[in-house]
Amino acid sequence: MKKYFIYLSLLSFTLASTACSEDNSIENEGKEIEDYLASKGLLEQAQKTPEGVYYVIEEEGTGTEFPSATSTVDVKYVGYLLNDNVFDSSGNSTARFSLTSLIEGWRVGMQKFKKNGKGKIFVPSALGYGNQIRPGIPAGSVLGFDIELVGFFD
Repeated sequence: MKKYFIYLSLLSFTLASTACSEDNSIENEGKEIEDYLASKGLLEQAQKTPEGVYYVIEEEGTGTEFPSATSTVDVKYVGYLLNDNVFDSSGNSTARFSLTSLIEGWRVGMQKFKKNGKGKIFVPSALGYGNQIRPGIPAGSVLGFDIELVGFFD
């Protein structure tokens, strides 16, 4: 019984520490994102979701509907790090994704765009790939995306 209690205490401490470090990461990376936006002259246009995703609407788009967290989206995009190194792009093509299969930052950010809307999404690492290393993406990276939401459906 005593070992079980110690194990649960350690588990609780570990989970609490992880949550705190993710909160600090999002807060610290928020400053990093804001500095980047300021350097590009976009800080005044940027908005921030409660989750910590920043987005900039450059073209409003059409209609009154927005995708949901479970929509499938047709999108043109360029993904880059805050040093402007591109790690992924749809090129001139439209890519189709179910938002349920993408990082949380995309699920949150894409819900801010209407059909034919264009803009930027900035994702703290905790809502992206976290401490995972991906091709062209170092662990703990803030991600930026230029997006055009061509269309969506549920």
